Amino acid sequence: MYEKEPKFHKLSEIFYECFRNLAKLHLEIQLSGRRAIRKLRRFVSKDHLHMLEKQRKLLYTRDIMDSARHDLRQTKTSEVVEHFGKLYEGCVHDFVCQAAKVETYILVLPNNRILAYS
Repeated sequence: MYEKEPKFHKLSEIFYECFRNLAKLHLEIQLSGRRAIRKLRRFVSKDHLHMLEKQRKLLYTRDIMDSARHDLRQTKTSEVVEHFGKLYEGCVHDFVCQAAKVETYILVLPNNRILAYS
């Protein structure tokens, strides 16, 4: 059969479209990779600092709880024992609350990481 266009033109158009599609794909991959790196950096910087802050608060409440326990053990009279006992109980409650916050944050962290990667 006789064709009006030579096969070379059809072949060059096919190659042109293939390379054009490859270039678009390469650009999309680069953009998505850069976006993922940017999200990962934000995730690491913000969440890591937030986690360190929560841990610092936990250690602070633990130190307060330990000093309250030490004061409770050093007391001799029952009135002072009762006073320091209430303080120690409050410190234990604060420590437990802060530990629960740290635990919930640790449990939520994998979900944040999945969102950061996507």
